[in-house]
Amino acid sequence: MPLGLFRHRNLSTANSLGVLWAGALFAWFFLSALYLQGVLHYSSLQVGLAFLPATLIMGGLSLGVSAMLVMRFGLKRPLAVGLLLAAAGLALFTRLPVHGNFAADVLPSMILLGLGGGIVFNPMLLAAMGDVPPEDSGLASGLVNTSFMMGGALGLACSQASPRRAPPRCCTRGRPPRRARRRLSPRVLDRHRLCADRILRHRVRATREFQRTGDGAGGAAPAAPGETAAVAEG
Repeated sequence: MPLGLFRHRNLSTANSLGVLWAGALFAWFFLSALYLQGVLHYSSLQVGLAFLPATLIMGGLSLGVSAMLVMRFGLKRPLAVGLLLAAAGLALFTRLPVHGNFAADVLPSMILLGLGGGIVFNPMLLAAMGDVPPEDSGLASGLVNTSFMMGGALGLACSQASPRRAPPRCCTRGRPPRRARRRLSPRVLDRHRLCADRILRHRVRATREFQRTGDGAGGAAPAAPGETAAVAEG
């Protein structure tokens, strides 16, 4: 691949935007699925159906509306509007509450991301291929699609690495984050261990008493080890 291809400004800009856009989109798909399953307790089928609004809007706009916008306003305006709509959808997604619902909290961000994605794809591809010679148009198209895949992998990796420092809200299973942190404190864990130890000792003592009662009903109760030693010494 000739590296001089990156001297074209539109191609370099489109590839950079493609990496960022795909990274944000893939991370959004992954984290929103976790939210729907972990917080809203959706099944796998319900999670798949929940993504229908965004995908239908994105596909409908990509079929003809995006091309009409490019023909009327050029590349820059539809690209900027689409990215702003997608950024607004991601901003709404970051404020999802623990006790949320689909219609009020998840659906608005999906609609904005669907609108942004449907508008931005065609201008981005046209910007990548419109500034290169005709013999390099196939190479430019493959390059921008590679940027999409690389950005998606990076975005998904970053979304996996971030919960190690701050656990996602979906891990609280519908409980407030403060309560979840309180449950995981060392003092509370020590109390849980102490309670479990007491319960276990009580169960063992009750089992032994039950066994002794059963043996006493069938015959003389066996002497304890301490009593046997005392009799032997006497």
